Amino acid sequence: VTPPADVLLVVRTVQWMSSMIAVSSLTPYRHCKQFMASNQDVLGDDKSSNLANLSKWQIALLLGVGVGVGTAYYLYRRSQSSKSSSQSQHAAIQPIVSDESVDEPDLTTMSAKDRAAAVKTKGNKYFKGGKFEQAIRCYTEAIELCPPAEKEIISVLYQNRAAANEQLKQYTNVVEDCNKALELNKLYTKAISRRSRAYEELKEYRKCLEDLTAQCILESFQNAATIMSADRVLKIVGKTEAKKKFAERKFFLPSKAFIQTYLESFANDGLQLASISDAPATVDTSAFEEDDYFLMARYNLAQRQYDDIIENCTQEIDKDFSPYRAEAYALRGTLKLLMTDGDSAMKDFDKVLEFDDASPRVKVNAIIKRASYKLQQEQTNEAMADFANALELDPENCDIYYHRGQAYFMVEQLSEAILDFQKSFELNEKFSQAFVHLGYARYKSGITQQSSSLVEKSAKTFEDALEKFPNSADAASLYAQILQDQQQLQKADELFDKAISIHPHFPSYYVHKGVLQVQLKQDVKAGMELIEKAIEIDEKCDFAYETLATLEVQRGNVEKGIEMFEKALSLARSENDLSHTLSLLIAAQTQIKVGRNLGVSPMMPF
Repeated sequence: VTPPADVLLVVRTVQWMSSMIAVSSLTPYRHCKQFMASNQDVLGDDKSSNLANLSKWQIALLLGVGVGVGTAYYLYRRSQSSKSSSQSQHAAIQPIVSDESVDEPDLTTMSAKDRAAAVKTKGNKYFKGGKFEQAIRCYTEAIELCPPAEKEIISVLYQNRAAANEQLKQYTNVVEDCNKALELNKLYTKAISRRSRAYEELKEYRKCLEDLTAQCILESFQNAATIMSADRVLKIVGKTEAKKKFAERKFFLPSKAFIQTYLESFANDGLQLASISDAPATVDTSAFEEDDYFLMARYNLAQRQYDDIIENCTQEIDKDFSPYRAEAYALRGTLKLLMTDGDSAMKDFDKVLEFDDASPRVKVNAIIKRASYKLQQEQTNEAMADFANALELDPENCDIYYHRGQAYFMVEQLSEAILDFQKSFELNEKFSQAFVHLGYARYKSGITQQSSSLVEKSAKTFEDALEKFPNSADAASLYAQILQDQQQLQKADELFDKAISIHPHFPSYYVHKGVLQVQLKQDVKAGMELIEKAIEIDEKCDFAYETLATLEVQRGNVEKGIEMFEKALSLARSENDLSHTLSLLIAAQTQIKVGRNLGVSPMMPF
């Protein structure tokens, strides 16, 4: 599969993420769709909907708790008194206070508790009149008057004072008052909600997320507004922390399977495939001169020996004269892109375009990869401009249409994506990836438009693909995932077997089949064995680690799950992938922490 966004998003596409398309557009949390199919009713969604309609946070919530497949709830060790239940119903979206205003009584004849209540009522009256500073003074006086044993009343007073501080945008004071309220009543949902808003204003997003998580738990995941807020803040946390981690990452080549998948997404490469596919049979390496660095790099590429290619290309570029300098820059840029060293790769691709005598196909290949990286950097207009420039150089190049089709798919322009995939296949009817992704684009379009005819047309495209390309593991695997989405589980299982038999050394097929065993047969052991097999095949497959982490957390093996998430993080191939995995990890860690604080007992494994 080819990357609409970048190498990482690319390969993640078909081989490791089922398809770049599926990864980025069908569902925000691509790997766990199968686990969550029966959980929509718990989250208040339409039961007929699929995971594509769940928010990122909803799915993260399901991942973060120790539950069985088809279950998503906590068992709470907390009081079910009417007062506690009443408190948990309050969303506290507006800064309200606890009581209606009443006429001021004579305080001299009252007990300390009654005097506190009367002063609180006076504060409520000031609050409703917009006199927030006077309200704060009243609540402060009431707190001082109220007997220490009346913890529930004092908790309400602190929360009311926090409400007044919130109106004055004194967010640090809001946090302090809510803290005091929660020290006295840790299940006080209104105080948790108010503190979460204050933390967000103070840009303390981790703490905000913890409070929103507590709300979700206490509201049994039934409050859509809370879930949406948690989803939004989780994205901020994940994206912010991912940016920092990605900047500190170490560059390394992915697995051979990953690299092979990426290279196969170019049918008219002019560098990696077309010009060197016969290299093993035609090249006698003993005939190489000592300084034939690029010829050796190209031979190593054909032999799938990637470790020395960047050094070979650098030596070729540094020669006083070389007829292969443009090609060396292009090949070195490709390997750097695969290593996630995008900035260095862009410099190499730019250098390729400076050579007037470079092959148009080599130039087009560099432009496509540059566009893919720009798309991954969310520079959509610049990426589309690059595709247009590539078409001016080589209008009959199927790779341009294929990768631009991926780009259109990424930005939800499905009609344009379908047209580009069709054009790509028309230009090269041996290019199976174009035909397979045409089928997937039709499926996505059918789901989006709720068109059964388009879904049927997609199925027909895949049936044709299996006939036209009987040795395409990609066609079998992606069609299996669509059937899985359509709950045709037995046929999906058979197609995953077919994909594995065609390409037994690709890890993603084992992961997808493993997930299906959980969904189809509730056989967690068999599913995990298949995922572990994927890791044996490719120890750099972050998809496998992430999926295994999800299963471990669901089984209640939280510490093991976190360990697997952290392994997946170390292998993430793009900032987007890193943000995605990091969000899962943060969601799990946050819910564990909050659950312990609230006295929540997660449901244990099946």
